[in-house]
Amino acid sequence: MKVKETIAFIGKADDSSSSLIRKLARKNYPLVLVTKDDPDLVKLSGQILDETPQADVEIIDCVKEGCWEADVIVLANAVTPEPEWVENIKAVATQKILVYLSFTEKDATYPVEMTKALRWLMPHSKVVQARLNPVSQVVDIAGEEEAVATVIDIFSNTDYKTILKPFIET
Repeated sequence: MKVKETIAFIGKADDSSSSLIRKLARKNYPLVLVTKDDPDLVKLSGQILDETPQADVEIIDCVKEGCWEADVIVLANAVTPEPEWVENIKAVATQKILVYLSFTEKDATYPVEMTKALRWLMPHSKVVQARLNPVSQVVDIAGEEEAVATVIDIFSNTDYKTILKPFIET
């Protein structure tokens, strides 16, 4: 049996990201929720443990430490990485998958631009762009072939429909 990837989440706990995090916890993915100041993410962790007592969910307030523990790093909610985050992530993310995840009902240019920037800033990470439509539960995924296969597997295991898209250079 394949060991499931540890996934670190950096971003705010809104309805869309909370739903995804809950689904991953129910499917026994080890989760690291990285936050310094999001009480909703801390609250979500407690709710997950109430709903799924066997869940492996940890709250860490240090970006570097949280990303060091992870196999897959997710920047959720189209969060704009702070320069300090980028340096801390870059220090521990060599050969790791970095997913720039946006939640949108339509294509958006900003996630494409941010993904391109992350590819440039973190050339030794495997950057993947994912756009999750919270209404249709469809995820468009683009990026490096090996990394994309892992990300598709993760989303598919949580009952999302995945669509492989070419990365759009703008």
